[in-house]
Formats: sequence, C-alpha cells, structure tokens
Amino acid sequence: MATINDLTTSVSEMSDEDLFEHIKEVRKYRRTPVIKKKKANKATKSKASKVSVDTLVSKLSPSEIQNLIDQLERG
Repeated sequence: MATINDLTTSVSEMSDEDLFEHIKEVRKYRRTPVIKKKKANKATKSKASKVSVDTLVSKLSPSEIQNLIDQLERG
C-alpha cells in the first residue's frame, strides 16, 4: 500500500502525470468491496384461493342449505 513515506520525491517536484498515478494507486488500496446484505427469508404465506359463495352453496344438498340458513338466522 502506498503511503506518504513511500514518496521518494517531493509532491511539489512531481509531474502531473506522476501525481495522478500516485493518487490512483492510493485510492485503489482504500477501496473496499461492497458487501450486499442477504435478505432474510420470510415465511411464505399460502394464498387463499378465491371461492364464490354461489359455488359452495350449489354443492350443498337442500337439507344442508336449510340447516345453513337456520344457523345464519340464529347468528
């Protein structure tokens, strides 16, 4: 890693190209890799399928429908 102690000549005596090269070298060693954070796995929720009331009621027998009506009326 390049440090100030590695300079053999004064900064004021360096050419522009040498200064830019030295700055690039210093910056190269200062860079740290970006670490991406892992997302926590969330528990998957099962999606409830959409079912219409008409479909459910059409599968019931007449006695079951009457029983359902009685239960709904009671609250």
